[in-house]
Amino acid sequence: MTSLPPPEMPRFDNGGQNSLNPMKDRKAVAALVFGILGLLVPILGVAALGFGYTSRKSIKASQGLLVGGGMAKAGMILGAIEIALMILFVSLGGSS
Repeated sequence: MTSLPPPEMPRFDNGGQNSLNPMKDRKAVAALVFGILGLLVPILGVAALGFGYTSRKSIKASQGLLVGGGMAKAGMILGAIEIALMILFVSLGGSS
């Protein structure tokens, strides 16, 4: 009787990431980046606020699979400050 070699173990390729580790939400990263860039171009504060808000909703709904709430919150705060400064600048008459 001939013996067969043992079967190969199945390989699960998930991009090299452990499925037990939570992933950073990309919208949170975008919120922080837009918040920082908004210091140079204030209109990007609107994007920072939007990405931050949607990111925080996604993170809460992910049940621990996504992280980055701090980055999303920082982006939202920077975006709100930039929008407030933009409104203040426009209401005071711009650059006259």
